[in-house]
Amino acid sequence: MMRTINKKILKGLSILLVLVAAGIMYGNQNYHYTVVVINSDQGWGYNILYDNKLIIHQPFIPSVSGQVAFKDKKSARKTGHMVAKKLHNHQSPRITRNDLESIIKPIK
Repeated sequence: MMRTINKKILKGLSILLVLVAAGIMYGNQNYHYTVVVINSDQGWGYNILYDNKLIIHQPFIPSVSGQVAFKDKKSARKTGHMVAKKLHNHQSPRITRNDLESIIKPIK
């Protein structure tokens, strides 16, 4: 009889452990933002997707007057990742000139 009770307790604890582990894994999921670098005739830009849905289409450098594209893929990618990080941290995705100068060469 004691063995049956121990088996039931062990089985119950095992199920509880699985549920707790599943809850931890679900709660610690990474953010689902994806940066996709895009190319145009003018240069480079980026799209930000959330769970594979387009939420930001940025073909030009933000915070720069006019429609100036990024000169290289790397700069577009770095800026897109900065935006995705801000979104993940529940901040405004706005990019300032200081933000830009911290990740790419100074802009004219």
